[in-house]
Amino acid sequence: EGNGEEFTRRLVDSRLPGVIHEQRLRLPGVCSICADVEGGAREAFRHLHQLGHRKFAFLGGSSQWPAVERRLSTYKACAQAAGCELRSWRSPAWSMDAARATIRPILSSYEPTAVFAANDVLAVGAIQAVRDIGKEVPLDVSVIGYDDFEFSSFVQPALTTVRIDAVQMGEWGAEVLINMAEGVEVSSDLMLATSLVVRGSTGPCVAPSS
Repeated sequence: EGNGEEFTRRLVDSRLPGVIHEQRLRLPGVCSICADVEGGAREAFRHLHQLGHRKFAFLGGSSQWPAVERRLSTYKACAQAAGCELRSWRSPAWSMDAARATIRPILSSYEPTAVFAANDVLAVGAIQAVRDIGKEVPLDVSVIGYDDFEFSSFVQPALTTVRIDAVQMGEWGAEVLINMAEGVEVSSDLMLATSLVVRGSTGPCVAPSS
């Protein structure tokens, strides 16, 4: 995004060892390290589908990050395969307040029983919006985030989310760079597993969706 193409060109031209996170690029001398965002999205959808949810909203952010777009594409594919309804919206900023204002009218007009948020910050904004319209999470609307930020287990209710181990991703990146600098052959494409962390923000669907 922005000057990303120019940065990538300069990185390749420099012939220095490089690591790129969350973008699947096949470039000489560059290792791509990505989380299995599609696998995490499938697990999140399966969790809510098994709880009886059939009408979903996806709340993304202002910018189209490749990893987030892959999550959305996976959610859409899962919903289509299961015969469920899913619509997506974008918050104008990656903030709780912006997410809250964006999803609030959607909760009343579209009436999803579950919300997928592109990350945990937006998910907390969605939880606040559910309360704004006099409903409860997860009794009336389930909310699921992505990333498992540190605060996610402390919000009320504690946030169900897909965990990406950012520390391990960073450690992999450092190890790859050291190996490349020492002439050790490394894979050009590494995939980090994700895991679903079930907490209190998701529950059975008790209201029929229209």
